[in-house]
Parts: sequence; C-alpha cells; structure tokens
Amino acid sequence: MGANISLFGTGEGTTQPTGRNGRLALGALTQLPLPTHSVQVRIAGVDAVVTYAGAAPGLVAGVVQINARIPDGISIGPVPVEFLAEGIPSPKGATVSVK
Repeated sequence: MGANISLFGTGEGTTQPTGRNGRLALGALTQLPLPTHSVQVRIAGVDAVVTYAGAAPGLVAGVVQINARIPDGISIGPVPVEFLAEGIPSPKGATVSVK
C-alpha cells in the first residue's frame, strides 16, 4: 500500500496554541494548533505512520486533520480505521476503502 490518506474529525484534545472557537485555522497568518500529545491511527487494527496531526487549514477551530500512511499488507476493500487521541479511540464504525 503505502498510500497516504487524510482523516478529518474532532476531539483531538488539548492543542498548542489553544484553538479559538469560531476562528478559521489559517496557517499562513498564525501557527496552526497542534495536539499536545501523540495521535495514533490504526487501519485494519495495524498502526499507521502519522505524518501530520493538527488543525485543518481553512476549517474552523476544533476540526483536526490527520494524515497517515496506509500500512503494507492491508486487505483490499473497506477496512476499519480509527484514531486515538490521548489514548482514547474514536467511535467504531468508520472505514477506509483500500485498493
């Protein structure tokens, strides 16, 4: 595989700098808020390499963008995907289609 995916969600926990409600994440003007702890991604139960986790540029504060690399050996088709923030997993049910 080795392809990169971008996931979008909420609930990444505390960030630095702190996000401001209603504000857009504009990296060119300010520093994008990044989680103060590690963020993990699991695809089909396998840990993926996270290449970016932080504010989603151009979207409102509170939306997190996570870029990750699909691990080798993942089955083709829809597979479960989850992210963990501060060790807390995202809700079950999300999938990513691998081909």
